[in-house]
Amino acid sequence: MLEPVVVIVNPASAGGCTARAWPGLAKRLDALGVHFAAFPTTGPLAATVLTQQALQNGAQTIVAVGGDGTVNEIVNGFYVDDELLNPSARLAIIPSGTGRDLPKTLGIPPGSGALACFVRGRERTIDLGRATFLDHAGRLTRRYFINIVDLGLGGETVLQINQASKMLGGFLAFLYGAVVGILKHHSWLAELSVDGDPPYSTRTEMVLLANGQYFGGGMHVAPRAEMDDGYFDLMVLGGTSKFHLIFSLLPKVYGGRHLNDPRVSCRRVRRVSVSSPDCALMQMDGELVGTTDATFEILPGALKLLVPANSALTDGVSKDATAASPWQSKRLGS
Repeated sequence: MLEPVVVIVNPASAGGCTARAWPGLAKRLDALGVHFAAFPTTGPLAATVLTQQALQNGAQTIVAVGGDGTVNEIVNGFYVDDELLNPSARLAIIPSGTGRDLPKTLGIPPGSGALACFVRGRERTIDLGRATFLDHAGRLTRRYFINIVDLGLGGETVLQINQASKMLGGFLAFLYGAVVGILKHHSWLAELSVDGDPPYSTRTEMVLLANGQYFGGGMHVAPRAEMDDGYFDLMVLGGTSKFHLIFSLLPKVYGGRHLNDPRVSCRRVRRVSVSSPDCALMQMDGELVGTTDATFEILPGALKLLVPANSALTDGVSKDATAASPWQSKRLGS
């Protein structure tokens, strides 16, 4: 049997900075009295396998140390054949990536600042997205996502970042990727079917489904999204020029001021299918995963998550600092 707390560390995240930061984080966890077993990832999708193995061997809490892509892999490890391996297990996040967009929505500070969740955090239940799509080899694939999926411009942005370097840091790396992606991107024909309504066709630059609010290294793309309301925020961008994208919409999106633009449509949805003859690139939680055609479904209350006491997800939950910490009740030997 493993320790009830398993930490999965992606040493390559944040340009390798996580590997250097982890020993200090481990010492702080020890000082908090958290008994844990730690495992490093060794390549793509390794975090998914490690998570599945940990949950099958009795782990109750999985801690992700890495970026949003690492968190995505770990979330997928909570499920096998569309069933939770352990419905009582939960996820905690110590952000250590390039963009760190998901933690912005959750109110989790980076690095050692996240450790406050271990003594003053609260367990909450959040929604997940489930996507069925074509991977890069053309195989039908199903994956879960916790933050944002984007078809079109967002996929092109991630492609440009991957071909360059993330060493500039989150904001500059994603800004560079966004500008170059806009310059290289072309609108594409999409047919959308939303919540059982009749399908419709449109030319678009981007089709985005948001569970969280931020992506792209700090872009506040879905300021109204809530991670526990049972809905995606669907955004469709179309009928715009590269000039307007770069000099008007892009500056606005960092402050969440783009929703009034007539070229942006936004609605709350539960299920969306997107088909296209143009094979639009898809990014999921900051990673390129495949192309259209794709179907997305919201899964309400699909994951337990540890968040700070002052997170928006704790609405209705007592913030009394003297209340028992969920970590205190799980420590070995307590």
